[in-house]
Parts: sequence; C-alpha cells; structure tokens
Amino acid sequence: MKKVSICLSMMLFVALLLSGCGMKEEDMKYLKDFDPSKYVTLGEYKGMNITIPKTEVTDEDVDSYIDYLLSANESYVDITDRDVAQNGDVANIDYEGKKDGVAFDGGTAQGYDLNLGSGVFIDGFEDGVVGMKVGETKDLTLTFPDNYANEDLAGAEVVFTVTLNSIKEAVIPELTDEYVKSLDNGLSTVEEYKADIRKTIEDSNASTRENSIEQAITDKLLAEATINGAPSGFVLRLTDTVLNEINETAANAGVEPGMVAAYYYGVNQDNYTEELKNFVNDNLLPNYLVFGAVAEKEGIKVTDEDIDKDIQRMIDENAADITVEEYKKDFTENDLESYREYLLITKAMDILKENAVITEE
Repeated sequence: MKKVSICLSMMLFVALLLSGCGMKEEDMKYLKDFDPSKYVTLGEYKGMNITIPKTEVTDEDVDSYIDYLLSANESYVDITDRDVAQNGDVANIDYEGKKDGVAFDGGTAQGYDLNLGSGVFIDGFEDGVVGMKVGETKDLTLTFPDNYANEDLAGAEVVFTVTLNSIKEAVIPELTDEYVKSLDNGLSTVEEYKADIRKTIEDSNASTRENSIEQAITDKLLAEATINGAPSGFVLRLTDTVLNEINETAANAGVEPGMVAAYYYGVNQDNYTEELKNFVNDNLLPNYLVFGAVAEKEGIKVTDEDIDKDIQRMIDENAADITVEEYKKDFTENDLESYREYLLITKAMDILKENAVITEE
C-alpha cells in the first residue's frame, strides 16, 4: 500500500509540473486560453478623451429627407401637349440592337422606359431618341466603348432600331395631409409626418453616434497600446474563421470564394488567402488582444448563463419562435467560444464608454 501511495504521489507531482508549464501556443485558440496582458501593454484606457462629430437634426435635414422620399414615389403621366421627345422626358421605346446584321444578346427590349439624359445607355443612344416623334422608328449607328464589359461588343459598331411609343414626364407628389393619409402609416397630417421623419433621422443619428464613439475608443486604445506577438493557435483560429465564413458564403451564393473575399474585404481575389492573413494580423488580431487585455484587467468574465441570456434577448427582439437550446443545438466549439469573445469585447467596450470623456463638435 505504501508503494502504491508513493507512485500516486509521484504521478500527481508530474501532473502538477506539466500543468504548470501551461498550454502550448499552438493550442491557445481562444482568449480564455491565455492572458492577453502578456502580449499587450495598454495605455490609459479609462477616462480617455475622444471627439466625435455632432449629430443634431435640423429642419433642413428633415426637408431634404422628405424631398428624397417624395422623389422616390414619383409617378409618370403621358405628355399630351407635344409629341417630340426632349431631354428629361421618360421615353417608352422598343429597340433592337444588331452587330453585323445579327441581333446580339441583351440588345433587344419592348416597352422600355428610358429617362432621357440619365446616361444609362451608351453614348449617342439617348441623344438619338431626343427629337424623335411618337410613333417614329429610327436607326441609330453607334459604337460601344473599348472598355465595355462584354468583349464581343467592346469597340464594336452596332445599329439600334428604335421605335418611340410614347413620352411621359415624372410627377413628384405634393406633400399634403391627403398624401400623408394615403401612405397608410397611421399618420394624418404633414406636421405628424415631419415629426415622424425627424424621429427616424434622430434614431439613425443615435446609432451613428454610438458607432462613432466605439470607433474613436478603439482607435485610441490601439494607438496607445503596444502589442508583442500573439499565440500562434489564436492567430490561426481567427484566420480559419474568416476563411470558413468566406467559403460558406461563396458556396451559398454559387460563386468563387475569391469574389466574396474581394467584395467584403477589398482584397485581390486571385491572392485572397494571403491577403486575408495580413488583414487578420493587421486588424482583427490587435482588436481582440487589446479588448481582451482590458477585460483581463477589469476582471470581466462571460459565463454560459451570460451567453444564454444574450441569445434570449435576440430571440425576443426578433419575436422568433425558438428556444435558446434550439438556437444553440448546432453550435460548434468555435461558435460558442466566438460568441463568448464577442460578449467579452462588448462588456469591455461598455466599461470604456462609461468612463470616456466625449466631446462633440
């Protein structure tokens, strides 16, 4: 019995020695696996002074937004006091485009409404329609730009046969009580409508203000921090997460991953993997580390109960018919720990915002 006891003691001693050595860097995949403060030297992060743009709403802002909404609800009425198309008219046309006498794909339409002067067609097309009479058919000999996306048409001379069916003008609705009632939004008067628009802009500005505060805090936090490396496993996990999200999005959209990477991250689609590694190292990694260091210094922890509570909040906000457990049933370890890190960074940001001195100008 004594020998067994000694053996067990030796095994426990060895185990303690091994645990004291800590995890290998390649195994440190999440913030919970290491102390970010070992890799980050923070500047003064409490009570930081930041400046953001003012977000007040003026009467001019309200009027401009209403003008935009009215324009978006414009209608078209036939022009009856003349039959010749002018710039600014909406010309309803039929057209057929031919190259070397053969109609080409995408060059034919019937009953197309073309806003003359919009510049949406190739040079010369809209100018050719201006001056036509309703009912007239006309051939337009035009040349596609050399840099046109369709290589078969780039720089090619073509002939469009165009028939002018009718001409219309855009009519922007007048802001009246009757118009407001017609929107069926529970409002009855112009004044109510303006107040509602002001509230909409104020809500948008509040969100913009919050984003400006968080961005200013992040910028200052990063500028005053010194970062000395990071666990290799953590860097690899962040990189793999980004690449996996790109691959999944590409698969769902039926496009190449490089196209998705170029669209969302502005990288070269032919070399997106390497460029995304640089993106992670230059952007994601520093953000995670500095906020992780703040969380460590402030003793911030995220429990499983915190995660469940936040998921329930999202379910309630979206009025979703699902339980927390159903929402989490397909969670991988990476999903769970990524969520934990998101809440950790959110809590750290909340502390920084509560203590920041904010100036608006």
